[in-house]
Amino acid sequence: MKKIYRIFVSSTRKDLVEEREKLNQTILRKKHHVLCMETFNSANCPPWELCKETIDQADYFVLILSQKYGSINPKTGNSYCEDEFYYAKSKGIPILAFLIDENIDLPSSKVDSGELKECLEEFKKIIKEDNNITYSEWRSSDQLANLVSISLDEAFERTEREGLIPAFELNRGIATYDKFDLDSMLLSAQEGSSVYITGITVNSVWSKKNIFKKVLDNGVILNILVEKDADLLSKMCDFFYNIHNGSGQMNKSGFDGG
Repeated sequence: MKKIYRIFVSSTRKDLVEEREKLNQTILRKKHHVLCMETFNSANCPPWELCKETIDQADYFVLILSQKYGSINPKTGNSYCEDEFYYAKSKGIPILAFLIDENIDLPSSKVDSGELKECLEEFKKIIKEDNNITYSEWRSSDQLANLVSISLDEAFERTEREGLIPAFELNRGIATYDKFDLDSMLLSAQEGSSVYITGITVNSVWSKKNIFKKVLDNGVILNILVEKDADLLSKMCDFFYNIHNGSGQMNKSGFDGG
């Protein structure tokens, strides 16, 4: 059976919102599990400890660098991205790095200067000179998503990892919904298993919110790719994050359905 891999995505945040969104959607469409800081409850855990705990779960590590160094880890003086990179490397996790083409002109708000720029340049130099790191350069969010998709497929072939076995997979289409009893399949999922649901409307998810709550309480990882309905999606996400107590995990993404 095809495995579901857990992919940790490391990058700066505010300057790469579009890139991260497209990348997360790309990974979910490939039916793999995105690990990133947004998907975990950090209320009872210091940021760096949470980073390490999350990376420990990863099968692959994807690093995205633009022209910002990122938030500084007060314990090390490095950016969190750089420390995440070193930690993943120390754990033997395959690393795929994607560095922006330096010839791209970006707004000044997305470009570091002075000491932070020097730190970023040194970090990129370390990546480029490491023969064990696969890196590519990107110029746009679409190109980045495509490069990551191709590079991950190559990494899956080159280095098989532990991964997860899916509880079930629900494909897009009315016929598929008729074929499977979604409620029964959700409730039969075992703790630690990963459930993927694609092509479902936000209304359908919201109507089954109590079923999804039970599944999360049972420690099941939910990956739901929904058609966008901004108002209802926001309401639904607030509901799930309010009831999420750490026993289950839910990744959310959306697409413009046709």
